[in-house]
Amino acid sequence: MKKYWLLILVFISTLTVPMMGQQKPILEMRKEKLVSRAQRNTERLNLTPEQKPSFDAILNKYAKMKREINKSELPLKKKQDSVDRLSEPKDAEVRKLLSAEQFIIYKEIVDERKQKLENARKRQLKTPITQ
Repeated sequence: MKKYWLLILVFISTLTVPMMGQQKPILEMRKEKLVSRAQRNTERLNLTPEQKPSFDAILNKYAKMKREINKSELPLKKKQDSVDRLSEPKDAEVRKLLSAEQFIIYKEIVDERKQKLENARKRQLKTPITQ
């Protein structure tokens, strides 16, 4: 009987170890994708060298706030509402930094991102859950 348990343990460990090894590349791919998207958006905005550090600081500040909200124990709806409330002060800070033309492009980028997230959520809801 002990041999069977040992055999089962070895079998399970051989299946889980490769899966754990695959997580790191996925996280790295996500990070690369985020960095790439941020670079494209910066190019679209045509930020000056003086604007770039301030713009990055604003984005990082609100991203940190969003992460803290998402880590909190609040119910999902309250988390979403809290994250949504961050957009107004963030937009106000960005508006002060960017020119009128740059701010229009910034709003387009934000709207595009919201639309992509909304479409992804809709697709996820349409996908049947299988067990």
